[in-house]
Amino acid sequence: MELSDSPAATDPRWLLLNRHGLRGDGSSVADASTAADSHTFEGRHLRVSFCREAPPASSFLYYDLPDGDEDDDDDDKDYGITVVAAHGDSVLLQMNGTGRRLPPSYDFCVYDYFVYRAGATGVRPPSLSLLPAREFTTKNELRVAEFRLDRPLSRSLDERHAGILRRGDDELMVVELEIMYDRTLRRDMAGLCVLRVSSDGWEIKQPVPIIQSNGDHELPYHRHGTETGFPVGDRFLCWVDYTSGFLLCDMAEEATPKFWYVPLPHEVMIRYSDDHEVPPMKHSRGMGAAGDGAVKFVSIDTRCCCGGPGRSTCEGSRVAFTVTTWTMNIGTDEPMTWVKDGVLECEELWALPGYEGLPHAHLECPVVSLDKPNIVCFLVSNHNLNVSYEDWKEWLVEIDMKNKAIMSAVEFDSDSWRAYHHLPAKLQC
Repeated sequence: MELSDSPAATDPRWLLLNRHGLRGDGSSVADASTAADSHTFEGRHLRVSFCREAPPASSFLYYDLPDGDEDDDDDDKDYGITVVAAHGDSVLLQMNGTGRRLPPSYDFCVYDYFVYRAGATGVRPPSLSLLPAREFTTKNELRVAEFRLDRPLSRSLDERHAGILRRGDDELMVVELEIMYDRTLRRDMAGLCVLRVSSDGWEIKQPVPIIQSNGDHELPYHRHGTETGFPVGDRFLCWVDYTSGFLLCDMAEEATPKFWYVPLPHEVMIRYSDDHEVPPMKHSRGMGAAGDGAVKFVSIDTRCCCGGPGRSTCEGSRVAFTVTTWTMNIGTDEPMTWVKDGVLECEELWALPGYEGLPHAHLECPVVSLDKPNIVCFLVSNHNLNVSYEDWKEWLVEIDMKNKAIMSAVEFDSDSWRAYHHLPAKLQC
């Protein structure tokens, strides 16, 4: 991979970071000021760097194995790198193709995980640190292991259960969520496996009850698995199930973290029920931090062309939709309440300056800006507009939901499937 010595023309205040890294092939260009090196568990030299672009353009991680020999069989392995989570100047990475079994039972297979930390000019260079494997087994893993089919189970930190939390300049925690049901207490419980990056090993926090945000002790209405996690400030971690609500973890008292289950806005839940959509429209919801003490939820809902909620059979309803945003404060002692703060109809969107030439199709994959929470990036494509696969195109659009304005739009120029996998990140150098 060729590294550019010239810094980016601007240092973006936040990035729309693609979750899937690109392997350098000699023609890729990344920012040399972001490059960092480490070694895999097997001793392979690994180098990563970032190509940083201002949103809505995608930013990508590039990786190389510089010591690889052309005749080395390892070069045929899929050493793909996935971005699991990000917070502040740090990114949690998973390296595929490095699975190895853990003794003594060899029932579990683990991968190499790294934390990348961006450099600070004149203070420190970028760094890439290999994390120790979690060698103890959780209660959920023990239950699953009873039914394994003569193959090792994957002990992976994926976006559904993992998170990172930067707490000050010298403290970074990697966190893995575990949800279980206590038959004695008749309660859903949540526990954490925690690794302080400066320490040598993982520790487990004892499970505690999940409390409803209204103070009830009833079980959540839905008990689906979470789909993604994200940090809020240096105190909160959130894990979202887009069919029902999100789990809020307060790490203010790290020894005894507290968990709340917070339902999605009632209006969205009604639409979900009335539409009989299981699951709802693919990639139609998003949630992210809206400052240090608030979250923003974005929902793209189908509607009839006459304005009513839900799909109908008329032709005009095939692409009709409404984008709605809500914000909730979570950093105070006040009751947590959703406040609707943005509504954009598809007809309004298509008529906005800057949307000319883009498809009249559903927006997808909303990502909330880390810089200005009223701005949301979306994906729009022509995939469902009767075009051949060879003619598929995708665009990323940045919209100010408060002022109903198109900020920018760019065509996505990588593989189509990658367009559906982004998360917000900072990584300012």
